[in-house]
Amino acid sequence: MPDSPGALGQVATRIGAVEGDVLAIEILEQGAGRAIDE
Repeated sequence: MPDSPGALGQVATRIGAVEGDVLAIEILEQGAGRAIDE
């Protein structure tokens, strides 16, 4: 996902829209304006 303010919030909002829940996030890599989360 883009490494920018609000990017994670957009993903979490979409997950919540389908009744999902985010329990934990781990950043695996970061660079070139992107972060790889698990």
